[in-house]
Amino acid sequence: MFLKTSLSSIKGVGPKKYALLNKMNLYTVEDFVEMYPRRYIDRRHIVSLSEIKADMSCTVRAFVIDIQVSSRYGKKEYLKIKTSDGSFFIDVVFFNAKYVSGLFKINKEYLFYGKVTYGPGGFTMTHPDFCSAEHPSVLFEKVQPVYPLTEGMSQKDMLKISTQIFENITFEETLPESILEEHKLMDRDKSIKEIHFPDSREAYRVSKYRLIFEEFLTLQLGLLMLKSDIKNKRGHSYRMTPENKEALDLMIKGLPYEMTGAQQRVLSEIYSDMINEKVMNRLIQGDVGSGKTLLAMLAIYLAALNGYQSALMVPTEILAEQHYESFVETFKAIDISIGLLTRSTSKSQVKDRLKDGTIDVIIGTHALIQDDVEFYNLGLVITDEQHRFGVNQRTVLSKKGESPDVLVMTATPIPRTLSLILYGDIDISKVDEMPKNRIPIKTSRVPSYKINRMYDYIRDEVDKGRQCYIVYPLVEESDVLDLKAVTTMYETLSKQVFKGYKTGIIHGKLKSGEKDAVMKAFEKNDVQILFATTVIEVGINVPNASIIVIEHAERFGLAQLHQLRGRVGRGQYQSYCFLVSDSNSELTQERLGIMCHSNDGFEIADKDLEIRGPGEVFGLKQHGLPEFKIADLIKNKSILEEAQETAKVFIHSDEFVNAIRNNSLLIQSIQKMFSQFSI
Repeated sequence: MFLKTSLSSIKGVGPKKYALLNKMNLYTVEDFVEMYPRRYIDRRHIVSLSEIKADMSCTVRAFVIDIQVSSRYGKKEYLKIKTSDGSFFIDVVFFNAKYVSGLFKINKEYLFYGKVTYGPGGFTMTHPDFCSAEHPSVLFEKVQPVYPLTEGMSQKDMLKISTQIFENITFEETLPESILEEHKLMDRDKSIKEIHFPDSREAYRVSKYRLIFEEFLTLQLGLLMLKSDIKNKRGHSYRMTPENKEALDLMIKGLPYEMTGAQQRVLSEIYSDMINEKVMNRLIQGDVGSGKTLLAMLAIYLAALNGYQSALMVPTEILAEQHYESFVETFKAIDISIGLLTRSTSKSQVKDRLKDGTIDVIIGTHALIQDDVEFYNLGLVITDEQHRFGVNQRTVLSKKGESPDVLVMTATPIPRTLSLILYGDIDISKVDEMPKNRIPIKTSRVPSYKINRMYDYIRDEVDKGRQCYIVYPLVEESDVLDLKAVTTMYETLSKQVFKGYKTGIIHGKLKSGEKDAVMKAFEKNDVQILFATTVIEVGINVPNASIIVIEHAERFGLAQLHQLRGRVGRGQYQSYCFLVSDSNSELTQERLGIMCHSNDGFEIADKDLEIRGPGEVFGLKQHGLPEFKIADLIKNKSILEEAQETAKVFIHSDEFVNAIRNNSLLIQSIQKMFSQFSI
């Protein structure tokens, strides 16, 4: 049987059943094979009737001693079969199933599997699976896989299909003998058959390990091939001449603060990439305030000293303007021309100066990737808050130059496990040290009965000249969710609790121009208290803001709470984050406790991944990555790391070269995985 064979060719799969399988995204034999069981039922272990207990699911072996057909409430007939194994008794009941009585004979022995209940009449099994003890069916001889279903399909239907498939198929090996031996892996044919119909717990464990390892290895090899392809592209080899080094050192010495050890380490990695003739493709991870922008400036300066233009793309207009002002101030004594390109700026002149090369550095939003934006000689592309841009947007900007170096920055710490997957094609640097003068944000949980005291504190801080964000999960009230909404609370609190203070509101339903106007007013302190949704999560830098209140904090993930908290603590003042929640669940206590005791984004990201899982923390699909068929990023972290190390060695071996040359099954697996996802 071939893997590409349509499931419609399987005996018993007519048009109706095939349509139901299609609803489950099952079209071919291969699709079915790769839909691994979610659990198993083992009917092989027989329990004595003297050992049964209420609510136990088990197999019993018993003789039929009486068969009774009765009516239930004068309507539906039901069948009661009294059985015994000589040690005890149990009733087997079938409702509205008189026809079943003809399948049983008195004094004959049967196997029954089902859930045991206990009532006034003693122990009962209702609608169990059954067969003759003399001639056991396959249900009682093999472990039965339990598959996902759709309405209209039963487990018996799925089992019939599965049994037919695995009786007539042999799976070719995809992995080379060297890897099978090194990691003591089960062969592919046996592992796939064992995962569907395991003979024992040990066989199941070994087969599952093999399939998880192969899935991770396939992904890692594909990512390394991508990375190799990028790395082998000839880029710009920036010269670090004595004159250039002196200019860079002079800029660093002129800084009003000392660079941290982490900044110095990462800057060295960036310069090493830029000096190399291969294209740089590096991700800079670091908490808010860790100094990523300075690293971008120093990279841009080296590009400018070598005569190349740089582009910095950020997610919001206000952040672009803030970066522009910061760059102008930093480079005021240096002969570098800086431009700004957003929806609101006058575009024609800026675009002309970009094209003729009189602008060295352009800072902007998505406006940078418009078709009519042309560069004279773009050598360096930097994106800030990278996860806010799609892969395609980053690619479009890069294509505006001849193989420019690429630097991506994010203040959203990504757990190491996840970064192995999300950024396997990118070199990663971590700015994991905060400047010495950085004042840690004080975070505390506030139950609703203390909320008025919190409001008093906010008024005191605002009276001192500080500013405050109050964040809500909803824009408008919902009939479904019992949560506070920003529009309702703004109307109430601005007229009562914060009457006399300058308040504003921002949320996703406002037009871009309206949002920008509100944020500019907040930046200038024309708005003292800003009511908001999570639109303020990134792209906002207001050093005077010292308080953020997050209502219904239990509704947000840890990584998002940390991002929101990063809106304050950007200036010289002690800052505070208040997490408002009345939830008493253990999970909420644990999550909010982590926030109150840690300001370390990397530690928080690891905990978030552990608690919520990768799908919720960092949607894999939006990054063009596959949802694994059997592997789990959290539970199988050690296998992921093992597969990655194996991939790093194997990709440089002669075996891998031969695999590519012969288009082996392994290479076909890689191509299949990567053809479905836009990594």
